[in-house]
Amino acid sequence: MANAAEDFPPAFAGADRPPSPAPARGGSSTSSAAPTTRSPSRGGPRRRLAGRLLDGLDRFGGLAVTRDGRAWSGRTGELRRVAPGGGERVLAERNRRERLVADSERAVQAEHAARAAVEAANAAVAEADAARDEADRARRDADRARGRRRRKARAAPAG
Repeated sequence: MANAAEDFPPAFAGADRPPSPAPARGGSSTSSAAPTTRSPSRGGPRRRLAGRLLDGLDRFGGLAVTRDGRAWSGRTGELRRVAPGGGERVLAERNRRERLVADSERAVQAEHAARAAVEAANAAVAEADAARDEADRARRDADRARGRRRRKARAAPAG
């Protein structure tokens, strides 16, 4: 297999050159020490490849995700790390939210039904009150008519 760094086109002019060596610990960045050879486990070609890939991220508009949970959003320029099990947790929270929304909708429907029942009960009470008032008015009219008949009967001559 060819060098992995050669598999990708340069991100910008000068990206085909390896980065300058990092200063030794405690040293200054302007030291003229010769670059040291690094083992592949500490960087080397992998570090150069990563450097080249990172150089082009300012023009990358997609979403890049690594196996260890890092996600780069080119649209927003955000790099974030998802906690292990984060995908399952996100799904669980989404399902929980959907259950809560459904429960809330059922509660709203039950509230509307209860309000309609209260309005129907209020209408029935108003009807019963009107019927009672009408019956009370009829009783008073009957009492008045009976009182008039009694007065007429007393006032009529006996005989």
